[in-house]
Amino acid sequence: MKLQQSTRILMIIALVLAGGVYVVEIRGKSQQQQVQARQDRIFDISQDEIQSLIIETGDRTLKIERVGEDETDAITPWKMLEPMEYPANIARVNAVLNQLVNTQRIASNPNSGISKLTISKSQLEDYGLVDPQESIQIQLRDETTHRLVLGKSDFSGDAIYAMTNPPETLPENISILVISKTARDAISHPLDEWIMARDAEDLLSPETPETPTETPTEMETEEVDTPET
Repeated sequence: MKLQQSTRILMIIALVLAGGVYVVEIRGKSQQQQVQARQDRIFDISQDEIQSLIIETGDRTLKIERVGEDETDAITPWKMLEPMEYPANIARVNAVLNQLVNTQRIASNPNSGISKLTISKSQLEDYGLVDPQESIQIQLRDETTHRLVLGKSDFSGDAIYAMTNPPETLPENISILVISKTARDAISHPLDEWIMARDAEDLLSPETPETPTETPTEMETEEVDTPET
């Protein structure tokens, strides 16, 4: 009887210790997630450092390069090089760059910002990050390049999974981001919206056919006799 009672006491002590370890682990993971969620920006650079960008959306590739320093330089400081050469719409370009370099944290919301998750390499397909069709690559003035690839939407539909600068050989554990879906919205506009409005209108409007010059008829070319006075 005493042996059974001692066994019960030992079992209770073991359960209490196990519960304590579990609580410590959960708290540690929560603290780690909070630290990871404090990432404010996708890339820790300024917009002025960016020299060019390549936007891929599966069926289209846009290549845009900086040709000036501000809006006073040839109306827009950006020029589209592919799929055609035209001045690029500064509003569209800035919308993409803002997603990459501006803070995504809202001061009034402590849970806002960019979340980071650590997943295994085998889980990449679940997040839509195996052979992704959408990506943004930027090149800085010092020729450093950065790349953001976009995956599936999360369960809420308000965010998407993404990965920055994916290496050629992936490690077993990979860090991915949960970012706003506005990053995808920023690159999903039709081609004509990437061109400066005046140029887009000239490019997409049908050519006005030239009015043919009428050849005078034989009757019109005959001299009209005037009566003699």
